[in-house]
Amino acid sequence: GGIEAMSETATPRALRKPANDLVFNERALWSIGDIARYASMSPNYVRDTITCQPHFPPAIRITPTAHPRWRAGDVWMWFENRKQA
Repeated sequence: GGIEAMSETATPRALRKPANDLVFNERALWSIGDIARYASMSPNYVRDTITCQPHFPPAIRITPTAHPRWRAGDVWMWFENRKQA
């Protein structure tokens, strides 16, 4: 998984979602599984429904064949904005 602080010098704006005790760095790259754990959703639902939403952050691919990743801070902000809608 990618849900952990990247270093001790991580940004002070590290985010925390107490409900499932995830601590993360906003610059970390999250997989579909990481997003699913954060949001308490199934990986299939995240892949098939959430990441396809029009304003969901774009995926990052380190190499052309790599699995997609998303910046944790961008994903967190998307979910926060959805709560306010």
